[in-house]
Amino acid sequence: MDFISLEKDAIGWRRHIHQHPELGFKEFETTKYIRERLEEFGIADFIPLKETGVAAVIHGASAGPCIAFRADIDALPTAEDSGYPWPSLNPGVCHACGHDVHTAVLLGLSKALQQERTKLAGSVKLIFQPGEEIMCGAESIIRSGVLEDPIPEAIVGLHIWPQTPCGDVAFCHGPMMASSDSFTITVTGKQGHGAHPEVCVDALYIAAQVLIAVQGIVAREVSPTDPSVVTIGTIVGGLAPNITAGEAVMKGTMRCMTLETRSYIKEALERIARQTAIAHKGNATVKFAGPGIPPVISDEKVLREVEIAAQQALGEDHIRELKEPSMGSEDFSLYLKKIPGAFYRLGTALKDNAATHKSLHSPQLFVPDEAIIAGIRVMYQFAVNRLGKG
Repeated sequence: MDFISLEKDAIGWRRHIHQHPELGFKEFETTKYIRERLEEFGIADFIPLKETGVAAVIHGASAGPCIAFRADIDALPTAEDSGYPWPSLNPGVCHACGHDVHTAVLLGLSKALQQERTKLAGSVKLIFQPGEEIMCGAESIIRSGVLEDPIPEAIVGLHIWPQTPCGDVAFCHGPMMASSDSFTITVTGKQGHGAHPEVCVDALYIAAQVLIAVQGIVAREVSPTDPSVVTIGTIVGGLAPNITAGEAVMKGTMRCMTLETRSYIKEALERIARQTAIAHKGNATVKFAGPGIPPVISDEKVLREVEIAAQQALGEDHIRELKEPSMGSEDFSLYLKKIPGAFYRLGTALKDNAATHKSLHSPQLFVPDEAIIAGIRVMYQFAVNRLGKG
C-alpha cells in the first residue's frame, strides 16, 4: 500500500473538511463531499441514511465476515482561533474536537481498502456519523439499520488526543470514557412578596440547598475509586428582586464509569432533590433527558486485536497505555452495546508546538496533519488481519 501518496490525499481532504465545518445533523455539504470521494474511489454500495451522514460497504473478493469502522463528521458552535493557514470559513463553527481528522482517517482507510479489496475475504462497513457532539448521531445510525444484514463482527473507532504524542496511539482497558446523562430538577415553592419570606416558600433558596446537597452523592455515597461527576450547570428562577421565587429550574449532567454507579446516582439525585425540597416546605422533581449515553468500554478481544495491529503498523515504541479514563463521553458506546468493538486515542501532541497540547473543544485546538496517517495505518492493518486472504 502506498501510504505516502495516501497521506498526501488525506491531508487535502482534512483541510477541506476543516474549512467547511457544519453542526450536527446539518452536515449537508460534508455529507456530499464524503460521498463524492467514496464514489471516486469506486465504492458504489451505499446504505440509505436520513438527511446527513454516509454509510457504505466495501466488498472483498470472496465471502467472509463483516467489520465496521466509524468516524464522526460534525463540528462545534464556536469561533476558531487555531492559527491554521486554512481556518474555518463558517463563522462561529469550527472543528474544535478533531472530527475533520477522524473523517480524513476514514476516507483514507476507505480508499486503501477499496484498492486492496481483491485481497480481502468479507466486507467492510464505513460509517461517517453525524451528530456526535449532540449525542444523537449513533442512535440515528443504528436505527437506520447499518449494523444489520450483515451484522459486523467488530467495529472500531478513534478520537484524537492532545495528551498523547503525534504518531502514537493509546489504549485503555476497562472503562475508557464516562456515561452521560442530562437532567432537569424543577423546584416548586410558593411565590410571594420578598419582604415577607415567612409566608412564602422560596424556590431559589431550596434550589441552592439542592445544589449543595447533590454534591454529597459523589463525595459521600460513591467510592473514591469509582470516578463520577454530578454538575449543575444552570439555575433559572425568579421574576423580580422583590418577589420570592415560586419556581426554580436546574439543569445538569452526570458522568459515571460503570452502569451500576450510573443507576445508583440517578436514584440518589431523585431522592436528595425531593427530600431536600420537602425539608424546606417545597417540592422537587427530577427528569432525565432520554436514555443517555453509557460508558465506553471496549471489548477486550477486539481491543487487543487493534493493539496488535497498531504494533505491526507503527512499531512497539508508538503504543501507549492511557494512564486514566476520561470523564468525557462518546456515543460510540451505543455501537458497543450492539456489537463487540474497540475505541482508541490518536496522538496529536508535538513537543515544539504548545498549540497541539490544547484541550479538546478549545477554539485554539491545533491538530497536526502528521497525525492522520497513523490512524489510517492502524485501521488498515486491523482490517487486513481480520479479512486478509493470506
